[in-house]
Amino acid sequence: MGPRLGIFQYGSQIYPANRHDFDLDPNFYPKQPLLNLEQWQNIIDYYTATSPDSLPKQDRKQTIQTTLPLFSVETPRFRYPNPTTSFVKINGDSLHPLIISDAIKHSAYFLNRQLEIRDSVHYGSIVDIDFMQDKMLVCDIGVLHPNNGKFGKTQFIRNEHGKMTVDTTPLFEGLRRPVQISSADLNNDGKDDVAVLGKHDTYIFYQQKEASWRRPPG
Repeated sequence: MGPRLGIFQYGSQIYPANRHDFDLDPNFYPKQPLLNLEQWQNIIDYYTATSPDSLPKQDRKQTIQTTLPLFSVETPRFRYPNPTTSFVKINGDSLHPLIISDAIKHSAYFLNRQLEIRDSVHYGSIVDIDFMQDKMLVCDIGVLHPNNGKFGKTQFIRNEHGKMTVDTTPLFEGLRRPVQISSADLNNDGKDDVAVLGKHDTYIFYQQKEASWRRPPG
């Protein structure tokens, strides 16, 4: 909390911050503290006084079961070493009931109910998908490992004559670690807009004319 308020050190305590990270915007941290040291001490005193000194003992009414009677394990034929799964979606009764994305192989796999691959695309590190008719808008985090870079993007994957294909151009790019995406008519103009949740930011894009989008300032 301290660095986001422009307080990087208090007494002998130095708070972790990324002030020298070139991937952060210049105004990410306040140039001047937003609170004086007395106000900051009041916040510390409040949490110190109201926080419990220990967690309550767990009172379990039932013992933990190590079995799952409603489920069984099925091992698919499809396997490969060192998977880095960034997304798994059980998609109901759709054409592709199971979708898996691998962040290292930069591939998305579309499996049927028998856990067989029916299709695949070579594309990014998918972390979320907004499903639409005959297409899906995917949220690509860019670089999976922790970072503050703006490597994320969103892009359409379309079902063209039964074959999944990736659009050649991202819909939005330059996003900082986007993790969730959703579309809805946010301003009641009859057009679907897009909201993307990122590490430090929430991105809102309003659809204008066809293939035209507007992002409000801020």
